[in-house]
Amino acid sequence: MKNDEVLFASATEIASMAKGVTYINNSSKCITSVAISSKDAVQGSLFVALKGAKVDGHDFIGDAIRNGAVAVLANEKQTYKCIRQMMGKPCSLIIVQDTLEGLQSLARNYAAKCNAQMIGITGSCGKTTTKEILASILGMRGTTAKTPGNLNSLYGLPLSLFHLNSKCRYGVFELGVDHVGEMDTLSSIVNPDIAIITNICESHLEKFGSIRNLIDEKRKIFGPQVEKAYISEQCQYKHYIAKGSPVPVTEFGVQSIRGLESVVNMDLNGWVLKYNGVKMHLNCLGWHSLIDCICAIQVADELGCTAKQIAEGVNRVVQIPGRSKVYEGEITVIDDSYNANYESSYAILDAIEKLRWKGRKNLAFGSMKELGSASSVSHRMLGKKIGNSGASNVFLYGKEMEEVYSLLKNESFPGKVFYSEMFEEIQNDVVRTMTEGDLFLLKGSRVMQMERLLPTLLGQ
Repeated sequence: MKNDEVLFASATEIASMAKGVTYINNSSKCITSVAISSKDAVQGSLFVALKGAKVDGHDFIGDAIRNGAVAVLANEKQTYKCIRQMMGKPCSLIIVQDTLEGLQSLARNYAAKCNAQMIGITGSCGKTTTKEILASILGMRGTTAKTPGNLNSLYGLPLSLFHLNSKCRYGVFELGVDHVGEMDTLSSIVNPDIAIITNICESHLEKFGSIRNLIDEKRKIFGPQVEKAYISEQCQYKHYIAKGSPVPVTEFGVQSIRGLESVVNMDLNGWVLKYNGVKMHLNCLGWHSLIDCICAIQVADELGCTAKQIAEGVNRVVQIPGRSKVYEGEITVIDDSYNANYESSYAILDAIEKLRWKGRKNLAFGSMKELGSASSVSHRMLGKKIGNSGASNVFLYGKEMEEVYSLLKNESFPGKVFYSEMFEEIQNDVVRTMTEGDLFLLKGSRVMQMERLLPTLLGQ
């Protein structure tokens, strides 16, 4: 993370905000960035030495210094290992009891100094699209920082917050949780003034254990410090969440929004909306993207954005790789491969089913992972939705997809179905089957990496 407007400059200041102590102060250079990988360290970096499952950042301090790091945040138990690597180097050493907690404390205190209006977004899907649209709109009114890419975890969120600076009026950040107890930490780091739950469905149940645990975790984003809370009018758990919320909860959606005069579906080209007399173009396909946009509009309106500012922000939104991004050519590809649960899969399949298309519609699906006890029923439901999608060819990759394959075969799916646990076999089936004028959807959980089919389909 590089930030030319950081609000701290010295190792002493960092030690204070990270709740640590400056053990060695051998550099007077300004600290202008934060890195958790030695490869990402540049001139002026603070290198945070985190211990992971496979590697320990304390072993790479020398590499970080060679790449330009001028300060290191390290665990007190690793002090002497750090000293050996830093001997004679122009680099400061800051010691904390736990480097992850130190990084989070640093980010929390740094964000508080920036004094931007903070918006936190969580949900089973739709976080990134909502974040991108809302940040684009708010950027029309004032300098706005946002989560870069998908840095929304216990490690990633702190790095995201260093994109704030003294000029920022707004900060729009995703809070992604997959374990009980994480939302308390993430919310305390962002301390959102406005909180949004895009939706809740069966995701990460393998780690949460039950949908109830997942709901209870995500609803913690509606903490007592929140001034305004939003939830989708389509969320089936909205009444339970609102009842237990310490702050009033406002619904967003096509029924809740005021001032939305018309909506026109432009198929692959997204949507044209008219809001309070002003037209705008959202270049994102699918009903799910429209709902994300409506959420952003309602929040932006609440924050004082004009209809013209909202339109300018929406018009500037670009498609995000892996999230319903369209690649047009001899074969047109909709890359929705970033992740998958049943709700996000249903949403994109619904868009494909309704899409006006002269050629064949083809689906390449990877397994939906981390669904725990809901995995079997979710894949059966996916199979039924695929069966009604009007697809000509279906390519199923991964062990869990065998259930979808069996269902489609048993229910006499009229198209062709290919199934394998070997990616190369699926790739070969795609090559043998694809023809000019085809439409292909790529969808699956992150670990399935269905975007690997992009070069094949695009002729790259």
